Amino acid sequence: MACFCSGVDTIPSLPGDYPLDAGRGGAIVNIASVFAMIGVAGNSGYVVSKAGVAAMTHQLATEFGRDGIRVNAISPGLIATPLTQDRLEANTPWFRQMMIDGCPLRRPGKPEEIASVCVFLVSDAASFVTGVTLPVDGGWSSSKFMPAP
Repeated sequence: MACFCSGVDTIPSLPGDYPLDAGRGGAIVNIASVFAMIGVAGNSGYVVSKAGVAAMTHQLATEFGRDGIRVNAISPGLIATPLTQDRLEANTPWFRQMMIDGCPLRRPGKPEEIASVCVFLVSDAASFVTGVTLPVDGGWSSSKFMPAP
């Protein structure tokens, strides 16, 4: 679990250590996972660590809001990257049913789709958005009973 949370363990010290609390505000975007919201057999460490990122996001939004610092998180679903390439290429029936066919958009996401949500969350267009953990998963986390193909 330490490897999944180690990148965010310094965030709580930012306002005291840097001039972010000088009234200039700012935005922090953490990366959680859709698996922060559900159980996944055999992946306790990953699930718990990503749920911790989501909980920390909510807490820090509460603490840093008075300084004008917005804190949000993105919970990506299956994203086509070198890390997921083997699973996507194997295309086992179980994997396809659970991760591709079980997603309303019926495809993995692209890294640039995660990046564009991050850009939105740090932009002025999201100036009243804080404490949100936003699933970016093609609808996967909200659709467990898909119609037959």
